[in-house]
Amino acid sequence: MHISKRPTPISLRNRSRKSTFLLKIYKSLDMSRSGFYPSIRFTRTNFIFHPKGLAMKIKKLAIGCTLAASSLLAVPTAQAADWECGGNLVCIFDHANYGGFLGSRGSGIGLMNVSRNANDKTSSWINNTWSNAAWYHDANGQGKCHTMTQQSRNNYVGFWNNDRLSSWRTDRGC
Repeated sequence: MHISKRPTPISLRNRSRKSTFLLKIYKSLDMSRSGFYPSIRFTRTNFIFHPKGLAMKIKKLAIGCTLAASSLLAVPTAQAADWECGGNLVCIFDHANYGGFLGSRGSGIGLMNVSRNANDKTSSWINNTWSNAAWYHDANGQGKCHTMTQQSRNNYVGFWNNDRLSSWRTDRGC
């Protein structure tokens, strides 16, 4: 085995097709800029390329990928919704699976329009009260009505009802 900073020249008669191809790849890499120098062994029939530090770079890459993947794992949004929507409240959310808290109301409140920021944005809801509640597609209780049954939740209101809530009540269902 010959170890040096630069590979020793190989005569053409000692090269196989594979070693010629690998040597071309090696020459296309600028090893002087990357900071590691390979150890190379040439024989009559084969060409073996063992970069120093390559195993360490692969280990670092694997660890980095593992850390990146684990950071993407998050607490499910339903747990966050439970914290945001306490007992005896009806809550509406901007996204499916209780993401993007829009607002909450206690039970027994009559018909009201939602704020301009929450209008036509609701995708999921939670009713933690002991009475039914209702929401409507249009302002002032107009349009299609949907009952939010007591002590229930809906993680997605469906394609046709998504982003349609404009008014709601917590004193009774539809």
